[in-house]
Amino acid sequence: MRRVFHARMLLLTAASVLASCGRPAPPLTSKTNSARAAGPGTTAPQVMYKPGEKPVPPLELAAPAPLPAELDGKDLRTMSGPQLMHLARQAGASGDYHRAAPLQQWGVEKTKTGQYDLACYLARIGKIDDAFYWLQKAALEEGVDRFYAERDEDLVSVRADPRYAQLREYFAACNAYFETMPGKTEVILPTGYDGKKPITVVVWLHGLNSNPENFVDANCQPLADRMNVAFVGASGTLRRGPRKFAWAEDPQKDAARVRAALAEVRTRLTIKPGHVITFGFSQGAQVGLEVAVRAPAEFAGAIVLSPGAIPRLNEVKASPELSRCAFVVACGAREAPGNVRLAEEDADWLRNAGAQVQYQASPDQQAHSFPPDFGERFPEWVKFIDQSRKE
Repeated sequence: MRRVFHARMLLLTAASVLASCGRPAPPLTSKTNSARAAGPGTTAPQVMYKPGEKPVPPLELAAPAPLPAELDGKDLRTMSGPQLMHLARQAGASGDYHRAAPLQQWGVEKTKTGQYDLACYLARIGKIDDAFYWLQKAALEEGVDRFYAERDEDLVSVRADPRYAQLREYFAACNAYFETMPGKTEVILPTGYDGKKPITVVVWLHGLNSNPENFVDANCQPLADRMNVAFVGASGTLRRGPRKFAWAEDPQKDAARVRAALAEVRTRLTIKPGHVITFGFSQGAQVGLEVAVRAPAEFAGAIVLSPGAIPRLNEVKASPELSRCAFVVACGAREAPGNVRLAEEDADWLRNAGAQVQYQASPDQQAHSFPPDFGERFPEWVKFIDQSRKE
């Protein structure tokens, strides 16, 4: 199950997170190898699909009866959608799915989002038909990453149902349908900037199944003004839903997507040569690092927060040019072991490659999120990387 927290830069709080029922998302798995993602003894579904044709749900299921609206003496219908979702996440994180399900259902009723999470909670409490209903709706209305669904622990009971074979093909068709749509690129420029003077650009790479707006939005404006930098938000290489994207975890394809996003905004800004900084979280963190180290003349470095993707640094022949690059790698010391280990390995590789490195392990941070001192440190990190380019 995935959940998203939005970074409000005006308050400089935590950022977008993708997690599984209150647990960190599996950090070192590939969304690009369908046979491996499907598990031993299975193969990727072969879907007959016509480009541009909207897939039709394969199962005819009646809408589930509403779950009880009363919980702990409270009428859930009187609570706000965000409050309901928050309480559902808390209940799910503690394994209390019987509480999480009604909270999430009434949250979905109010917000029209969170359908996949609702399906996961319902699957956990044995309401398999209801879970199938919401998974089908989520696939078209929100987007479901078929590879993630294939390994999500919350859907074990659903995958054991013979009907899941049809759902697997449907997920694949929905993914293909959304991938025909264009990506999204967001940009925030310093107030008054006329686009002519060369400027440092920070490229935001979001986490798995998120989108560029979870960081690059109007709340970035004060930072752009204060730091005199441009923020460019690039959607992931693979579109998974109306507002969900993932990275291919293929350095060439992901680098092409980042460069395409930069090309899109060149009519609005002038990029200072060699002063592009990638900044990513979770899947986007590792992807940004992989892109930057392969083009050290183009990228000044990267900010890598809680990396979680297939690492491919062992495929890189370190360039002497990396000595003129700087990198920040940060992770909560109590996050999932896979995230912590990958952050340490990234920092070690960069040091061995001769790059300038700052490594931070926040001792009390357990959540898969931005570090608690992010608001204070972020401008310092950008300055540290930008200054590495000075002769």
